[in-house]
Amino acid sequence: MSLEYFNEGNHNEEPGTHLQYESYKARTPRNGVDIAPTQWTKLIDRVLYFDSYLQANPQSVRPPAVKKFVTSFFLNSANTDSGFLSAIVTLRVNIYQGDSKFSLDVTPLINTVINNRKPDYNDLLRLYVQDFGDGRYNVKLFLKYALPLSTYRIKVINTSLNDNAYYYAYVDRFNTEYGLDLYPDTEYRMNQWLFVRDEDMTLVPETTLPSVGSSISLIKSNSILTNIDIPIKDQHYVSGAAGTTRGYHLQTNGVERFAIRIEDGAESGSNKGSDLSIIRRSDDGSFAGQPMAINRQTGDVAFKDGITSVNGSYAKPFLLGNTYIWINNDGDMWQKTGSKPSSVIDGEQISRFVSVPSSSTAAGKPGDWSANGTHLFICYSKDMWRRITLENW
Repeated sequence: MSLEYFNEGNHNEEPGTHLQYESYKARTPRNGVDIAPTQWTKLIDRVLYFDSYLQANPQSVRPPAVKKFVTSFFLNSANTDSGFLSAIVTLRVNIYQGDSKFSLDVTPLINTVINNRKPDYNDLLRLYVQDFGDGRYNVKLFLKYALPLSTYRIKVINTSLNDNAYYYAYVDRFNTEYGLDLYPDTEYRMNQWLFVRDEDMTLVPETTLPSVGSSISLIKSNSILTNIDIPIKDQHYVSGAAGTTRGYHLQTNGVERFAIRIEDGAESGSNKGSDLSIIRRSDDGSFAGQPMAINRQTGDVAFKDGITSVNGSYAKPFLLGNTYIWINNDGDMWQKTGSKPSSVIDGEQISRFVSVPSSSTAAGKPGDWSANGTHLFICYSKDMWRRITLENW
């Protein structure tokens, strides 16, 4: 937190005698020289209370008993290697909100490469939520050090606790944890209640962050705005420097499920680089596979993950060149060249090579054929075979 000088001019005080808290600012500890930092620091660690808990445990909660809050803050960082990171972060928590209790949005303000360093806004913040099962929720917000040899500066834009109109009217009656009973700036007091004090911010390795389990869930931030409706009629652009990953990320409660993105391959001319991918994610948001990739230079489409399914009926056939291919209800494959089929048998049946039949009445479909070293076998009607003797020539 920062202090500024002020003087009310009473008691014959000299100018600048007192220190007054200004709106909440925080400065996190400086991290080390790691090329790929893995340190985190905690910004928020608070318990929220549902009405059922407060009713069952009267007088057990030190005011204020918060049920919902929203806070927005500037996040700035710079290091000695000319790396810069700047963003606006908005965190919303409302334990009354059903399936949409928590949201964590990050809007990057600087997104440039300087001295071969580019700030990484994906997974920059993590919100861990523990449900105690009795009407209490513990929320912990952690901030990642994306650059080595750096310090974060945080400036809170606004914080609202519970219902704003009620809280602004009555916040001055509440005791806060740090004893600022009579301080008139309610906005400051809400910030001070919510955020961890500077002196309590310490660097911790990622391995010590809370473990996700049955009672603890994780919401990760990314650099795509979430919880917004995009009108279909509009055009939307995602731009970034060559050699960087950019795209759309689709989430469930803040955890990524799919990404449609341009990959970070360098653009070296002749339409090379910036290939398109569809990425799928596991339940915890980690990489699970790449179902599809499109090469920008060649136009090649690769289906890399799972089964590729096509309807395949005569009404919705597979088109290969100018030949339509489909399968009827019996599993027989048909084809027609030049025009779409009008019925399931509007074309030519494609014969198939099968195992050598054991007898002339072995199972088979018309058009099936097989061969061995002595005979060629042809199925001319259902389960009826003929064979031709093969001779050297």
